Amino acid sequence: MKVVFFDVDGTLISHKIGKIPDSTINAIKQIRNKGIFCVVCSGRHIEELKELEFPLSLFDAYILLNGQLILDNNFKEVWSNPIEGNNLKNLIHLYENNMIPIQLLEKNTFYINYVNDYVRFAQESIHTSVPRISEYTQNVIYQGIAFVNEQEEKELKEKLSDCLITRWNPYAVDIVSNNGGKGKAIQQFLDIYQIPVDQSFAFGDGENDMDMFDKVGFSIAMGNAVPLLKSKANYVTSDIDEDGIYNGLSFLNFID
Repeated sequence: MKVVFFDVDGTLISHKIGKIPDSTINAIKQIRNKGIFCVVCSGRHIEELKELEFPLSLFDAYILLNGQLILDNNFKEVWSNPIEGNNLKNLIHLYENNMIPIQLLEKNTFYINYVNDYVRFAQESIHTSVPRISEYTQNVIYQGIAFVNEQEEKELKEKLSDCLITRWNPYAVDIVSNNGGKGKAIQQFLDIYQIPVDQSFAFGDGENDMDMFDKVGFSIAMGNAVPLLKSKANYVTSDIDEDGIYNGLSFLNFID
């Protein structure tokens, strides 16, 4: 069995049109008809995908929250990697003291401590609503999102030195356990479904796709990807708005 992992923002979803291009949908349908497993691999929460009216039925499984949670096609948990111990303690300290805007993501919901312009700008850029403000619920936390500039990111990394922090927007970074990330989840996924590494492929465009590329047999960067990811990829396809996914799958000879 072959499997293809797809990032969402900038890879599947075009932020110019606010949805998945028709050529991408057609390409994914074609390869699924050939028995190729198609998996979302994103920093997104499942509720965000629903808000975007994302075509969930187009995929066979979902790696969400930057690899912290794997769901099957019935949205049943297959594997998870929550933030725990001192990592969680330090994150909650920042959250409860309102030191910076931080979003906490649980399995079924998410919320934020307070909202500023960074939050509004970042959420507008990905076409999703500003999170609701709430106190920490004491439930399991899989991921944090901090809305900070580059200088504040450096300070954040000092305070959360045992966490993996990756930027996805000029105003926002993702926070997961230092043993987490998309690459860790892909490794788990391949083990669970007994798929050889050389039968795995990935499409991405951002910094948080770097470790995903490390764990697959063949990696493809979008034409609109950040330069660092392009330099790491086995192949660079065209821009998302220029049929990038379709062209990439054609290069792999997955589409006739």
